[in-house]
Amino acid sequence: LQQQAEDKLLATITTGPSSSWPQEPADFKGLKFGMSLSEAKRAAVLKGCSSFQHTTECSIHTDLIDFYVLFEDGKLDHISGVFTATDFDQLEGAFASKYGKPTSASDTPLLNAFGGVFQQRELAWDGKTMNVYLDRFARSSEKDVPGGGQKYDLTKGKLLVVPVGYGQDYAKKSAEKRKSIFE
Repeated sequence: LQQQAEDKLLATITTGPSSSWPQEPADFKGLKFGMSLSEAKRAAVLKGCSSFQHTTECSIHTDLIDFYVLFEDGKLDHISGVFTATDFDQLEGAFASKYGKPTSASDTPLLNAFGGVFQQRELAWDGKTMNVYLDRFARSSEKDVPGGGQKYDLTKGKLLVVPVGYGQDYAKKSAEKRKSIFE
């Protein structure tokens, strides 16, 4: 029963809420999930592609955002981006103009070790085929310090564009591993 509850929670987290996004695009910068690397190179100006095992990462540099386009087993998997945190308000306006009002938005105060308070803003556009996430401050990949909580890079913002259901394979494999441990 607990396993079913965990699986249901993971499905909710990875698929996002079912909502209406009237301005959902069919692609992002000409890129469609599942397209091949050669198709993507024809559709967008991909630069600096590097490969390791089954993964290839390419980049697209613009004035405001550096995009990283990730291919798994030769197919477009997801797109991430980084930008200067001070450009967030300009990007929020541009994304709202292009994609409409976010399907969800949250504002959370972040407190640093010196008592400074910074306003985190996280926006999401959840659609039928893709989800777009725009965060004022990027989560740091550093491990949490016990009692310290999530770490953020207060100089950089983060963009993530993923197909709906992104991460479900990982959740499914994790559930299978847990199940095999107890069999």
